[in-house]
Amino acid sequence: MGLFRTMLLLVRVYAKGTLAQRGQIRQIGAVGQSVLAVLRARIFERLQHLPLGYFDRRPVGDLMSRATNDVDTLNQLLSQGLTQLLGSLFSLLGIVVALLVLDIRLALVCFTIIPVMLFTTSSFARRARKGFRTTRETVGSVTANLQEEIVGVREAQAFNRAEANITRFQERNAANQIANVQAVAITSAFAPTIDALSTLVTAVVIGYGSYLVYIGPSTSDFWRRF
Repeated sequence: MGLFRTMLLLVRVYAKGTLAQRGQIRQIGAVGQSVLAVLRARIFERLQHLPLGYFDRRPVGDLMSRATNDVDTLNQLLSQGLTQLLGSLFSLLGIVVALLVLDIRLALVCFTIIPVMLFTTSSFARRARKGFRTTRETVGSVTANLQEEIVGVREAQAFNRAEANITRFQERNAANQIANVQAVAITSAFAPTIDALSTLVTAVVIGYGSYLVYIGPSTSDFWRRF
């Protein structure tokens, strides 16, 4: 009966956790969409009040890309990244408290990897920021060129400029492809690097924990003094 009650309690905990996660994702998604709706409205309002000279220097397609593609990128951040960030922060806080309570010496060993991870994350973030900024510029160029060619398709056919326009679009499209591949290459190397550091610190903790077990009780007497 005790095992059955424990299993029933575990099922209830998982069920409530699933419902809570669903509510969290739905609420964050609703808030994110509200923010994005306001952002789109403000971008459009801002465009309506810009001087005419600004539109002479900026292609219409580039402005459309900023109002659609850039906002869509923020949508992914608010709907997915924010949820993962909050969950990771709470999990990290719980792990830190548990480590300090169980054994402060093992906790200090675990914390030694934090500066390395922070430096690694900062390095990848700088490179990724530069790479994805290039992708935004190239996708804006593609959108601008697409808008111009569609609007001027009659003139292009009349003056036999279709092949030249296709070649120019393919060049911009290829530049956008290369920029995206380079940006993805940077981000794809981040997770394995962090996993390697995590594996390294796990091996160090296991080795040091084994040493503590060898020399005496693994539970630190630090907290018992207070």
